Amino acid sequence: MNKKWYKFLLLAASIYANSAVFAQAVKSIDAPYITPGTKSAATTPVSGTDTTALDAAIGAKAVHYIVTRADDNFRLTLARWSKTAGWEFAPEHWAAPRDIPITGAADFGVDFKSAVRGLLRASELADMPVQPCFYSNSVLRVIPINELCARSTGSNTNTSTAAN
Repeated sequence: MNKKWYKFLLLAASIYANSAVFAQAVKSIDAPYITPGTKSAATTPVSGTDTTALDAAIGAKAVHYIVTRADDNFRLTLARWSKTAGWEFAPEHWAAPRDIPITGAADFGVDFKSAVRGLLRASELADMPVQPCFYSNSVLRVIPINELCARSTGSNTNTSTAAN
């Protein structure tokens, strides 16, 4: 294969990989995440929407969600990003059996949800792929990719999903 075709194929592969058309469908639930043992959804406060993209559009200093090897693993990176974005991500919200190490560096942009999706998309070809679940009360959970995002109401489990 000549050099010109090789460059073209690299460019095409890059465009394909970054295309929104082929992006992973990530679940978003329009109900708050209820920690087991709480009384009801009515007692869980629901906060406002993520305004990161709006702030960037009107000229406010936008926060870039960057990951480096110093972040050590996905869980610690998501904890840092969640705190910056005003989302809750506690240790119990990581449902994967182990941490996923960071092996490189990347800038995932200024939108929190897109950054989380981009970071976790990197796990798809590994031995433990995971996906995010975003809840209306600004709780982020990370679960294995083969599970559904579900909210828990004590002893009952309601599996309700909607594509973003």
